[in-house]
Amino acid sequence: MSDVERDAEPGPGALQAIGKLSIMLRDLLHEACALEPKLNYAVVQKWRASGRLASDWQEQLVLQLLHDDEIPAAAVDRLRALHSDGDELPADHPMSARREDRE
Repeated sequence: MSDVERDAEPGPGALQAIGKLSIMLRDLLHEACALEPKLNYAVVQKWRASGRLASDWQEQLVLQLLHDDEIPAAAVDRLRALHSDGDELPADHPMSARREDRE
């Protein structure tokens, strides 16, 4: 997944692969969370430190499964800062609606 995401100029097939892999990874994370006996913020942080969650995006997916009052305010602020512009892709991103080479 990381190798595909690093590609500076992914073709349509790579973009489709990213989408499908993202969905599969999300489903696997949800399954792992369902199997965790006591999923809480401390467990999520252990998963991140051990590499079980390899990115901010993966961490955010898991944190979405917790109740808001289980997540420290500082963590919520950090996630908002990281993902507050999630709908706005850079203009040069291959999937950006603002790309100048699109017609």
